[in-house]
Amino acid sequence: MFLFFVYNILVMKDYEMFYKKLSAPLKGHEEAVRRTDFFLLVFVFVSYPALLMYLLFTGSPDLFRITAVPAVSLVLISLLRVVINRKRPYDEYHFEPMIPKEGSGNSFPSRHVFSTAVIAMCFLKVYPPAGMIMFAAAAAEMYLRTAGGVHYPSDVIAGAFAGILAGLFLFL
Repeated sequence: MFLFFVYNILVMKDYEMFYKKLSAPLKGHEEAVRRTDFFLLVFVFVSYPALLMYLLFTGSPDLFRITAVPAVSLVLISLLRVVINRKRPYDEYHFEPMIPKEGSGNSFPSRHVFSTAVIAMCFLKVYPPAGMIMFAAAAAEMYLRTAGGVHYPSDVIAGAFAGILAGLFLFL
């Protein structure tokens, strides 16, 4: 089973079967999927401003870099998505995603996973245990956004990779 998933992630053969197997444990729990996805979004995007406020009030010299790196890289990743304009799985295979999504295209790379990964790198720089919690949130997002039907595995993998790569600039 594991090799089937790895093969499909890398080659994307028979995506419909892959999606059915990946999302099967979540069928019947669509509301929980939506709520968990929303919770992760809120958790990450409340935590990041809290981190910035902490850095501001402690007079940290890292404040500028921890603000600029995610901001600049988010703009760049957003432009890349527009240029690539990859169809979303639910558009390509004509199914109803578990996670509601308005519009189509701009699937690659996943901006949610990218944002969580780069924010995880920010936390890793300041307080590594919190960074690891954020990486766990990114991993959960990777699964939910793929099983929820709004991203391909390559979208979330590229988003995580880009977020980590951007976050490395925090350590230079």
